[in-house]
Formats: sequence, C-alpha cells, structure tokens
Amino acid sequence: MAEEPIQVLIKLVSRDGQGKQMLGTIRPLLGSIRSRAGCAACEVYLDVESPDEVVLLEEWDSETAFKDHVRSWDFGYILEWMEQSIQKPEVTVGAVSARNALDYIRDIRTQP
Repeated sequence: MAEEPIQVLIKLVSRDGQGKQMLGTIRPLLGSIRSRAGCAACEVYLDVESPDEVVLLEEWDSETAFKDHVRSWDFGYILEWMEQSIQKPEVTVGAVSARNALDYIRDIRTQP
C-alpha cells in the first residue's frame, strides 16, 4: 500500500519589522529542500497583513520522505528559525487527502 502525501505548515513570527529578514534567511535553503527525494513542494511566504509572520509550506510524497527531511541539516535550520520566533511556532503536519479538493468543495456547495 502506498503512503499518503504529507503536508507541513510552519508559521513563525519574527521580531518587529524583521519578517523580510527572516524570509531572506530561509529563501536560500528552498532549492536544497526542493531537491530532496520525495519533496513535492516547498514554499515560503511573508504574510501581507502581518509582515512579521513567515509561513513555510512543504509537501512530501510520503511520510518516509518527510521523516528523512526532518533528520536533515536543512530541517536543523528550520528548527533554528522556530527557536527565533517570538511566539510559539504554529506547526501542522497532516496527510493530504487523495480526494480532489475542488471536487470536495463542489460537493459541499451543492448539498442542501
């Protein structure tokens, strides 16, 4: 049986006015993370409404690939950023549903 894809969302809050700086330190590692076996996506965003909030979104082909990533030096840097967050980082790790999200939304909207 094939493993389900894993999606990871990490939200960090920088010190006042340092969101762009935190983003700048994260950006150089994206290529390395994206090149890891099993990485389907890796993106980093600066919240336009809260410019001190940085969001890292990763998607992995399997839990095995995600576990390998967590053990990597790349993830060590992510842990350092998490420690620098002035608020407790929000971390969500979950399986990506095989069901098409657009179909799911359509089904919800068309049900009475």
